Amino acid sequence: MYAQKWFDEVLLNPMLDEEQQEIKIIQLTDLIRFVESYNPSIEIIGYSHSLNIVSDENIRKGILFYDYKLLQHPLFFSSFFSHSYLEILKIQNNVHELWFVFVDDNLNAECQNIEKFIKENNVAEMYDKVFLFDFFESKASKLD
Repeated sequence: MYAQKWFDEVLLNPMLDEEQQEIKIIQLTDLIRFVESYNPSIEIIGYSHSLNIVSDENIRKGILFYDYKLLQHPLFFSSFFSHSYLEILKIQNNVHELWFVFVDDNLNAECQNIEKFIKENNVAEMYDKVFLFDFFESKASKLD
């Protein structure tokens, strides 16, 4: 795994300010922990601004992490709920599937809000897989 290399790239990237570095480090940490808990055989290929690229069963897939706290400000990520934007994202990153992963440290308490959000934004229809990921418990649950 190239985790240390990626962390070093982020920290040494002169184009990223301190806040952007922090966001990217959190994203990389989420990615590593999610893969370890969901399926350690998934190969992490790389990352872009907001999409993480993996190979699962030799198929390139893009993973978007969505922090539960963003539910209070859904417009911040509104482009990720647009079919046309997601199709462009797939083409730009050469991925065949998109996964949407809610990240939280206490999912059981707010599951109704997450389910409501999924329905209101057609998340299940736009993404190939939708997951709930409890970072601290290292538990990934696929939503059906």
